[in-house]
Amino acid sequence: MSVSYTTETLPSIVGQVVPTKSESMKSRIKGADYYIDCQDDCPIPTTVDRIVIKKGSRASAGLFFAFSVLMLSAFVTSAFRGESSLLLTVATVATVVFAFAGIHFLPRKNFISRDGFEIGGFLSTKCLPWPTSRTSFFVHDSRTASRLSASSRQVQTLSVKLISDAGKQIPLGISFTGPNTHELERQAVIQCSRIWDWGVARGFTADSGHYVALNGLGKQQVLRMKQEDRYGLR
Repeated sequence: MSVSYTTETLPSIVGQVVPTKSESMKSRIKGADYYIDCQDDCPIPTTVDRIVIKKGSRASAGLFFAFSVLMLSAFVTSAFRGESSLLLTVATVATVVFAFAGIHFLPRKNFISRDGFEIGGFLSTKCLPWPTSRTSFFVHDSRTASRLSASSRQVQTLSVKLISDAGKQIPLGISFTGPNTHELERQAVIQCSRIWDWGVARGFTADSGHYVALNGLGKQQVLRMKQEDRYGLR
């Protein structure tokens, strides 16, 4: 069953060939690749062979690297002056933390194709097969279950995750940040359905009804099931 792209009840696009009429859609297609736009709620054209998800930010990475250099400078200065070991320790830890944060935010790409999901990381790339159920796409809320009743004005991040066969959450690089939980969730669920429907329409997967529960995350599994009920996925 497919979630709506504008409401919660639109039928699936499975089997349709989606034309690329709009200029905005054409601008996101390069060759046989479609660069996903998180603000787009139209079906992904079945004329493309691969979905590309860009993640990271040069600006953010540069900012963290700049802080890392600043902390390194402070470390060298403190060491030269023979200052306390506490200051040296703080400067060292800060340098390492900011450096790793900069590496984390370096621009990278994830790819989705006939072969499955290619998730790029700093040291390695994970390759995952297509899931056999729409329920294997999950929108994860950054807030803990105990904080879900907090004010809707609280800023949070919702991220699209793929559930592996082992029940692990694999981030796809699609996220939404803001104060309106329901709207952010709806937008994220739309992206889940766009990817799933494209895969089904291209014949890369089909819904077998197989359900994979989250591994070792009881609260998140409860939230996931409630989300599935809200959007008619179960």
